[in-house]
Amino acid sequence: MPSETDIDPSTLTSWVELFDEFLDAVARRIDGGWTPALWSQAETEIRETAKLPRADGSGDRWGRDPANRVYAVAEVLCHAIIDHVRSLRTLMTAAGPPAPTAVDALARGALEAASTIWWLTDQSIAGRARVARLYAICRASAMEYERAFEAMQGSPIGHYGKSIADLDAHYCGTLGFQTKLTNKGAFIDSEGQKLPGYTNRVKAYLKAMGHPSTTAVYNFLSGSAHAQLWRLEYGYTDLIGPDGTVRSYQYYSQSILRVGMGVAAESLAHAVRLCFEILGRNVDLSDVWRYAMPINRVFSAQ
Repeated sequence: MPSETDIDPSTLTSWVELFDEFLDAVARRIDGGWTPALWSQAETEIRETAKLPRADGSGDRWGRDPANRVYAVAEVLCHAIIDHVRSLRTLMTAAGPPAPTAVDALARGALEAASTIWWLTDQSIAGRARVARLYAICRASAMEYERAFEAMQGSPIGHYGKSIADLDAHYCGTLGFQTKLTNKGAFIDSEGQKLPGYTNRVKAYLKAMGHPSTTAVYNFLSGSAHAQLWRLEYGYTDLIGPDGTVRSYQYYSQSILRVGMGVAAESLAHAVRLCFEILGRNVDLSDVWRYAMPINRVFSAQ
C-alpha cells in the first residue's frame, strides 16, 4: 500500500527526546515514592479507617490494609500508563512513521487508566468512601474476569485477582459495607459509590482536567481501538498520479499523531499529579511538570 507523510525524521527524533526526558523524570518520582507523607490526606485517611470496627464479630479493627490498598492499586494503574507511553516512544523509533491507529489505541488505554485514578483519588471524599470506590473498581474487574473465563468455558486462575464472592465477603462481610445489588446479583453501588462506565468516567475526567472537548477526543481514539471503518478511512487520502489515475494512499499526518501522543503524555502527567497530591508528595513533581509542559505545547499545536 503506497503511503505519504508530512513527518520527517528530525521531527520524530525531537519527539523521542521529549518523551525520553519526560519518562525519566516520571521514573525518578514514581519509584519508591508511594509512601504517604505525614499528615497528608492519604495518611490521615489510613489512620482513621484503621480504627473502624469490623463487622464480622471478631472485635478487631480494619487496620491499615484496606486504605493502603487504594494506593497500591493507584500505583498499578500509574505503571500501566507508563507502559503505554513507553510503547508510544518505541513506535516513534520504528522504521517509518508510527501508525496513527496504534498510537490512538495506546492513548485510549492511558486515558482510561488515568480516569480511574482520578475517580479513586478524588480529594473531596473521605477514607471509607474511597475504600468503597476501590471495592467498586475491583468488583467490576472481577466481573469482567469471570465473564471472560465463563465464555471460554474455563476456570478462573486464582492469582489473577479476587473472585466476586471473595470481594463481597471481605468488603461486605468483614468491613461491613452496605452494598446494593440487583435481583440477579449485579452491583449497583456500595456506600453510595458507583463506578461510572468507561465513557462517562473518561468524559468526567476530561472535564475535570479542563479539556476543551470531552466527547470528540474519546470518540476519535475509540474509533482506532475498535478499528471502526470511518477511523481507518480517516488515515487515507486520494492522490492523482501523472497519468491521471486516482490512487488511495495511507497518510501519516503530524496533526493526527499529535492527538494520541498528547493525550497519552497528558494522562500520565495528570495521573502522577493526582496520586502524589493526595499522598502529600506533590513537592516532588517539579521536574515532571518541567518536561511535561514542552510535550503539551508540541502536541497540542495543530
